[in-house]
Amino acid sequence: MWNAYADCKSTSDLTQAASDLQQLRSASQIIEANEGFILPLPTHLERLVATPTNRVAVDVEAMAVACALHTGELALHQGQTDMARDLLMSIIKVHKEERSYYVLKAKTLLAKIGQAVNVSFNARSR
Repeated sequence: MWNAYADCKSTSDLTQAASDLQQLRSASQIIEANEGFILPLPTHLERLVATPTNRVAVDVEAMAVACALHTGELALHQGQTDMARDLLMSIIKVHKEERSYYVLKAKTLLAKIGQAVNVSFNARSR
């Protein structure tokens, strides 16, 4: 997952970024689906199993959101406004209750898309 994230954040190829994003989103869904699963153990074995220690881990969902933001920016800069809008809206829908960097950045980019549409309509109507 780390390689997909690093590739996504460093590429300027929209197709590659979208592929990396799909990989990260799939991994995030698999991890989410498996959360909460506890393997039941017989009582006589349960006492032999220690509580797992805390460990450092990555947040795959956060990696997917960061990749979606980067991919949305790439799409916007390459004139793929529909794709950019869809990606940016997906960030806001997933994190609508949060005021995170990703949500604020997505809203800012969506506002730019809205301004660009208004400018193009105004230019055509003259």
